[in-house]
Amino acid sequence: MTECALQKYLARGSCRFLPLLLLALVVTVSAFLNYLNIRSHADQMALHYAEGLSQLLLSTRTWNAEHGGVYVPITDKDQPNPYLQIPHRDPVSEEGLRLTMINPAYMTRQIGEIARRQTGLVIHIFSRQPLNPLNAADPWELASLDHLEQGGKSWRLTLQHNPEGSVFRYMIPLQVEESCLTCHTRDGYQVGELRGGISLTFPADPHFAILRSQKMMMFFGHFLGFLVVGAVLTLLLNHLRQQWRAMEKVLSEQEKTIAQRTLKLERSNAELRDFAQIASHDLQEPLRTIVSFGNRLLLKHSAQLDDKGRDYLERIEKAATRMGHLIQDLLNYSRVASQEQRLTPVNLNELLSEVLDDLEQRRKECGGRVEIDPLGSVNGDRNLLHRLFLNLIGNALKFHRQGVRPLVRVSRTELDDGRVQILVEDNGIGFDEKYLDRIFRPFQRLHLRGQYPGTGMGLAICKKIVENHHGELYARSQPGEGTTFIMVLPL
Repeated sequence: MTECALQKYLARGSCRFLPLLLLALVVTVSAFLNYLNIRSHADQMALHYAEGLSQLLLSTRTWNAEHGGVYVPITDKDQPNPYLQIPHRDPVSEEGLRLTMINPAYMTRQIGEIARRQTGLVIHIFSRQPLNPLNAADPWELASLDHLEQGGKSWRLTLQHNPEGSVFRYMIPLQVEESCLTCHTRDGYQVGELRGGISLTFPADPHFAILRSQKMMMFFGHFLGFLVVGAVLTLLLNHLRQQWRAMEKVLSEQEKTIAQRTLKLERSNAELRDFAQIASHDLQEPLRTIVSFGNRLLLKHSAQLDDKGRDYLERIEKAATRMGHLIQDLLNYSRVASQEQRLTPVNLNELLSEVLDDLEQRRKECGGRVEIDPLGSVNGDRNLLHRLFLNLIGNALKFHRQGVRPLVRVSRTELDDGRVQILVEDNGIGFDEKYLDRIFRPFQRLHLRGQYPGTGMGLAICKKIVENHHGELYARSQPGEGTTFIMVLPL
């Protein structure tokens, strides 16, 4: 669940039961799968029980057959088998003790009678062609033989529901072996032929009792887990909902505060912009008057002044002119900081061509050369970008070393984060990088006014322009080795 979806969910109280419904679904599916596993385990227990008994019976039958039958004294319980027609069935010992043969089939029936009395287990040996009618197959046993003859498993286990109770029935086949022919030669059997089987019938209630006990424990565990997890989940969601509502209230109050402060800031900016425009107009008007009357004094009345008077008048005129430049730069800085951006694709090479035209006179005066690499386009305000490059290249031409012709190079590099880096490099006087924090502040200068003219506002305006384009502007320099201004702008 995403953060936005979680917030919407927490804000809606009508969906508080959805997690409990999902938890109930998960618990139900888990309980059902566990029930199937328990049921399968119970069936496997019944199968292993039947397999163990059948293997024990087969082993005892094999032992009997390998000894050619077993002779026991004739008693009320061990009477001669009338269906066993073989010589020497009922020998008499030298002491006169009458004996009778117990073959594998007779022994199996006797074991079955003992098991029925003691445990309720029914062992039945059966055949399609029994010598003894008691060994005739019932419908389930006949179906099991058909199942085996059609290529089914070598065993069969089913659950039957009777009025007396549910029972498991298990059957294994009996195939004719060499030792079987002693008793069944006249039946026409061949070695390896399927002649019948042994079925085991035992109560299913003990297994179902185990199943019921495990089911109850499993269902109780799932129910208890549902209650515990559901309670924790409910408490957690209620806590999150309360936290979200509190946070929503705080955010709402913060949004109102931000909106109020934004409105106040917009009003302040508008008032500052209006003030700057009015102030610049009101301040420039008397300055123009001072400059105008100063010029008239110098032109028409300089002869009436001595040298000191003319010097004072010239100083007044220069100071008024410099004051006018300061006011104009301050107004420009205010406009850059507050005006709305009009972003359009700007071809930088075309823009730099216009900038060089504006700097033509300065280039001729200093003998400077400007090299421009292919710069492509960026999204920006054309007028502000024009002022940006005009200031940077103009500074590079202005702050050149004596006796060295200025060389300025403008290049572009694509960055991995999708932005573009533009370098303006020169071979000028450079500066110590300890002044990096100062050069981009308004009215900050690193040289005397008599060395290099200016107001100290150019780089401050440049930085503000770049920041308004969501970019960065910084510099690298060493004294006497030139300066590199680095602009990082979004495309």
